[in-house]
Amino acid sequence: MLCRVICFGLLVITLVLTSWQTSWSQNAAQPAAQTEDATESDDSNSADSPIRKAQTEIYLLRDKDGNLVKVATNLTLEEYLRLYGERNNLAQPDAPPAFAFDQVNYQGQIKGRHAELDITIRGRVVGASADGWIRVPIGLKRCVLSDIVKHQGEGDFFLTWEENDGHVCWINAKEQSQHQFEMKVLTPIQTLSRATQFTIDGPRARSRFDQLTVSMPNAVVVNSGLRVAAQPAGENATRFSFDFAGGELQFGWQPKGSESAEPVTRFETKTQTRIEIHGP
Repeated sequence: MLCRVICFGLLVITLVLTSWQTSWSQNAAQPAAQTEDATESDDSNSADSPIRKAQTEIYLLRDKDGNLVKVATNLTLEEYLRLYGERNNLAQPDAPPAFAFDQVNYQGQIKGRHAELDITIRGRVVGASADGWIRVPIGLKRCVLSDIVKHQGEGDFFLTWEENDGHVCWINAKEQSQHQFEMKVLTPIQTLSRATQFTIDGPRARSRFDQLTVSMPNAVVVNSGLRVAAQPAGENATRFSFDFAGGELQFGWQPKGSESAEPVTRFETKTQTRIEIHGP
């Protein structure tokens, strides 16, 4: 009799434990199923939504050397508008430049086939950029530096060369700070018939040639449209001085008595050559 009671008790305990374990497993699995259903529901709603986040697109573009480079297009609207404006020269017309030129002075002499010029550029910072550096295009694309550029003023600066703007100065300085740059350059001269000339393209600012000495006695200016003062500089040279509006200047001279010579017709052209090699 005692054995039957013990066996019956063990059977009841086993049934209770089995029932409790089954109930706990079902309750634990239910939240996971609900979470999975919710995830599927969110994905379904996202797929049906008309507004979706654009995926990053990768394009292969060729650089100036012809190499393929991966370029991502996930730009913000502000970055896209800034790049588009820079590419198409859409700067704000009412925005003042970050750097203002006050005065540009030139002086030099003709030696051999080149004009040796000393250029002094004065200006001031009138605006600040986000990163502190200000880009100041100097120009002088036809000129080659013959010495290091000297700078007077606070802050840091360095000089670079760009194909479109020529020499470009970068300045990191406070607003309203004054700056002066001294440059020594060489630029080639050209001989056309009996006339000699050179061309420079400096900053667009009030400019003056304090003196330009040419190795020609009694030289006269060729069709410059400028008010030029000329005086002897020794027995075999002439010294010119004049003001001009800045930017590009083409200045020429010839021996006295050649004014009646027929003007020389010139033709200036720019060419680009592209070579493609097919096969081994």
